[in-house]
Amino acid sequence: ANAYMLMYRQKDPERNRGFLETNKFPKHILALRNVMIKEQEEFEKELDRSMCKIKLFCRHPSDQKLVDARLEVHKDKTLKQATKIAYETLGLEKRIVPLALCRLVKYDEFYESLERSFEGEEDFPISKVLGGVRHIYNFDLLLEIRKENQKFKQYKQGGVTVKAFLVDLEGETMSDAVTVRSHSTDTVADLTH
Repeated sequence: ANAYMLMYRQKDPERNRGFLETNKFPKHILALRNVMIKEQEEFEKELDRSMCKIKLFCRHPSDQKLVDARLEVHKDKTLKQATKIAYETLGLEKRIVPLALCRLVKYDEFYESLERSFEGEEDFPISKVLGGVRHIYNFDLLLEIRKENQKFKQYKQGGVTVKAFLVDLEGETMSDAVTVRSHSTDTVADLTH
């Protein structure tokens, strides 16, 4: 048996009554409405206090320009889930870039510096990865995209990010800058790879 009931209402202002306006609600309904509104406002405030809000950057795969967005993630979401939210926030699912080729890394926009990667922390809550729940962080996140045949490099805390230019002395040309991340334990051979 089906429990649905359909009701048809003929539009006829002479036969139909209008809807009740809020100021004409009975007192007990008004009181209930006010309680429900207050509960909804409290829920929204609590939800807002539980959100990690951080600036997100990405070198867009179509033109390699640096784009930014505001990333808002609930504190209990994992880093893996936050990566997917960042991926969707930047609209990359529409651009033929698989999510598996993306990861979030700690980034400093002012110095254009990669601060660290989060290997082994993919299943940690984002609030733990970021060091707490805040609305303003003194660092940013970068959605890093690797090529299909590459592996992600590990960026250790305390490393240095430099911009390198490939110069062709014979042709007297210079390539665009390439961001290279190194650590004090790296050798020159590590930097050239």
